Amino acid sequence: MRRVVAVIVAPCLLTGCEGRVVTDPLAAVTVYGQVSRPDGAGASGVSVLVEQRNVTCADPGLRVDSLVTDAAGRYGTLLARFGTQYTICVRVRASPPAGSGLAADTVERAPVEMRSRNPDSLRVDFLLQPAA
Repeated sequence: MRRVVAVIVAPCLLTGCEGRVVTDPLAAVTVYGQVSRPDGAGASGVSVLVEQRNVTCADPGLRVDSLVTDAAGRYGTLLARFGTQYTICVRVRASPPAGSGLAADTVERAPVEMRSRNPDSLRVDFLLQPAA
């Protein structure tokens, strides 16, 4: 335990550890939704990957958030970058637990605007189908 503390404290001794205040604007968009089973009930325990890509969905991913749906099948995350406005692609993939008998599904949305003023939200719902 002492070694970990020493590793964390050592850079502070070298640089003075004065806090840096970031005043840059933060552009953001909230991505949320619900994953449902074929009967319409919420699907809990589904892995959801929310991927932020530059401009088009063919561009490489910038960030991936890995989430798990709650008991009602809901998920949500905030995608953010320093700056005032960006146009991105959002790819969301829902992967049900193994043995659930449900198939995975992917949705892409573009263009999606990330803004620092009046951030928007993007709702992506899934109705998972039975696995083939």
